[in-house]
Amino acid sequence: GEIYNFADLRADLEGADLAPAWRGHSDTEILLAVIEAYGVEAALLRLKGMFSFGLYDSAERRLFLARDAFGEKPLYVAEVDGALAFASELKAICAHPRWQGDIDRQALVSFVRHGYIGPQTSLFAQSQKLKPGSMLIVDAQGERKEVVWFDHLAVAAAQRQARFSGTPEEATQTLDNLIRKSVARQSVADVRVGAFLSGGIDSSTIAAIMQVDRATPIDTFTLGFVEEGFNEAPFARDVAKHIGSNHHEIILSGDDARDLVATMPDVYDEPFADPSQLPTSMIAGFARTGVTVCLSGDAGDELFAGY
Repeated sequence: GEIYNFADLRADLEGADLAPAWRGHSDTEILLAVIEAYGVEAALLRLKGMFSFGLYDSAERRLFLARDAFGEKPLYVAEVDGALAFASELKAICAHPRWQGDIDRQALVSFVRHGYIGPQTSLFAQSQKLKPGSMLIVDAQGERKEVVWFDHLAVAAAQRQARFSGTPEEATQTLDNLIRKSVARQSVADVRVGAFLSGGIDSSTIAAIMQVDRATPIDTFTLGFVEEGFNEAPFARDVAKHIGSNHHEIILSGDDARDLVATMPDVYDEPFADPSQLPTSMIAGFARTGVTVCLSGDAGDELFAGY
């Protein structure tokens, strides 16, 4: 994954005289330093990012498995012939030479009912997902303890008690500042960063903010459809022209969609019924020919009640 506020964390460590002799500038090195300085649970509360990790404390002989607050990055834990296995992809656990996975029938029921498998179960009875915002601690005797380090309901309740009390103009400015700060943090990378652009409010806002802070055009990527009723490409084209991005466009046909279906089990670890998986996979492959990372408008609907 990625720790977005790694530069702030590094500065905090140096300011508190807790920094080690740095070897480089990666967020991984800074993550380890923060854990060494404050402990795993206190370090998690300082992190802003999308991540999952396994950390072994050789002195205390304890394994820590942790997942980011909202579960953006997956973490699977499984029983394999009496041993504990963990991975960010279920297919990695399935590759274990002693793996014998039995299909979890209840998980299949959940998939048929909801279109996806729930946040804690998995397709196999022997494996589970670590809950978002939680950590699993395993000691040398195999004893396990699950710790919730980010309590979503408690955070929501606290925010309800501390509602924004400013004017509509102040609310607009505060929101603008928050989005700009978030986009700036997530645009930091050692590789080229682009943006998925549908022409809708969410992706257009993010692409525009990315572009306004750059002297050169960013790369934007759009997936259009042969069927005019579903095709948003003209809207994206207009936004790209307005912000001055280096725009790229690809069109998905019915034949393309059909051919992609057979590849989905290699892309997703579990059954997933959302048809957006096909265009998402195609646009990601298309964008990868030009950039390594893309920001998108995903989660905008959840944050701004678009549904």
